[in-house]
Amino acid sequence: MLVCGCEPASSPVTVQAPRDAWVGPYQGLFDDAIDPVAVGLLQSGESPAESPLLADRTKLAELVARMRLQTLSRDTRAGRSSYALTFEVGEPPFRAQIADRRIELYVAPNTMAFELVSSVENTLRGRTFTGFVRRFATAGGSELHWHLTADTVEVHQAVAAALAVEGFSDN
Repeated sequence: MLVCGCEPASSPVTVQAPRDAWVGPYQGLFDDAIDPVAVGLLQSGESPAESPLLADRTKLAELVARMRLQTLSRDTRAGRSSYALTFEVGEPPFRAQIADRRIELYVAPNTMAFELVSSVENTLRGRTFTGFVRRFATAGGSELHWHLTADTVEVHQAVAAALAVEGFSDN
């Protein structure tokens, strides 16, 4: 299992080392956030499939896949809560440069997803998302940053279209 987020991994990652730091545009693409429409908090507005960031997330992610939330746990240390979300990666993934089929993502109190997870944590278990995940270099190794959106046919079609763009390489 790959353990990721804003905390160091508990075991070494067995794939190619990350090259990039989580800075600049990467912070907007892999924002450690969950689209509110993916958890039923918004019924109208822009469809996740129409997001101008979806194609870039797809192309730059190391893992793009349906991800089902298996477990959600809250951890409180020094008076600060965080969450650990353990996902089962669906088969076949749209893109898989990370081979692990179970991924744990951390939701720290300073991330965009924290308030959302806090407000709907009892309804998240078993929910499926389309996830975009990428490892980033840190001084001590690597960490994962991510974005979760709705698991819909429209999102899957937009992901497939982004991957099919002429000249796009999976490397």
